Amino acid sequence: MTITRDSKYTVVMRTICERCGTEGYIFPDQLARDEKYIVGNHYFSKCCAGRKTGEKRSLCKYFVSPGRADRLQKIRSRGNTLDEQEKYQF
Repeated sequence: MTITRDSKYTVVMRTICERCGTEGYIFPDQLARDEKYIVGNHYFSKCCAGRKTGEKRSLCKYFVSPGRADRLQKIRSRGNTLDEQEKYQF
């Protein structure tokens, strides 16, 4: 199974950073047209500024279940209701 920009909404991959151990996700809309990932590939680590440094340190571990992927996509689409002052108080 692979994840690409054209994958279904419910195809989400779980990653883990090899440097710090932080876990993350890859969503289809985050990928460029020519990108394609399978389990075992490496992806940019958001926690360790991988895109900025050009390092792919996050290991693609597995695909999450379609039900969980749908839930994650709904959480992503909710948006944020905090104003600029409230954001920086945390």
